[in-house]
Amino acid sequence: MTLVQYYYYSSSSKFPILTVEYQAQTSGTTTTNKVDILVNTVAQSVGINENVSATTNFIVYPNPVNNNVHVVLPNNETASLIEIIDITGKTVASNVNSNTVNVSMLAKAVYTIRVKNKDVVLQKQIVIAE
Repeated sequence: MTLVQYYYYSSSSKFPILTVEYQAQTSGTTTTNKVDILVNTVAQSVGINENVSATTNFIVYPNPVNNNVHVVLPNNETASLIEIIDITGKTVASNVNSNTVNVSMLAKAVYTIRVKNKDVVLQKQIVIAE
């Protein structure tokens, strides 16, 4: 049996935030492979209550985007607020009670999309392309 482990660290944590284990076992002419991905949610904590499952189900498309960016939330919920934030922290586009926001008027750059839904605030990076 072969076991290989890969550890991924955050620059701000001495503990691994992600561990990937790869196992290969050969029996005769048959080889069985197994991959386990372990996420250390404790190491990801930043001192506030975070809804980890909601962040993993949060989808933004297309990315890169040039017209409308779409958000898919768990259970197909509608976002109460979507904000597009530039590098200076200024909100440059927004939409209320919708899962789409128009970004066609924004300059080509990297922005943060912040989605508020109930008591959860989610963020991801998006790229505005021409």
